[in-house]
Amino acid sequence: SGQGGSIDLSVGDGSYFDGGDVNLRAGRSLSSARTGGSVRIDGGEGSSSHSDDGGDGGAVELYGGESKGESKNDSGGDIKLSGGTSQSGYGGSVHLQSGYGTSTSSGVVFIRTSNAGQYGTSGDMALETGTSSNGKSGSMSLLTGDASKGSSGDVDI
Repeated sequence: SGQGGSIDLSVGDGSYFDGGDVNLRAGRSLSSARTGGSVRIDGGEGSSSHSDDGGDGGAVELYGGESKGESKNDSGGDIKLSGGTSQSGYGGSVHLQSGYGTSTSSGVVFIRTSNAGQYGTSGDMALETGTSSNGKSGSMSLLTGDASKGSSGDVDI
């Protein structure tokens, strides 16, 4: 009964091998009109300053909470992600898929690449809507970012 507790958890660093993994699940809500617990997880740093291969940041794999309510207003949990920052290489990629609606529409995917560093280009985007067995498939609206030097990116459909 009442609100579930929070967990702050840290696992060991790897001095010569990979850092420790974290597998975590937030508490569920058993009350109507309430939300299951949220999860925030940061992948481990590849923090060696070695110039040849300092190590990659750890991946984060998350699933939004499942909604078992029987109303079309009962939505699966959202996922808000950002790829990892890299001091010298490319920033981390983000691979997303919206939730499946068993009796209704699948979830919406909002994606934006980060701005480019001083000498790079902003990240590319490849998008695809899901199929539909009863009605039209999802629509796409695409915009490329402004370029202060050079031209804006292409949109290929």
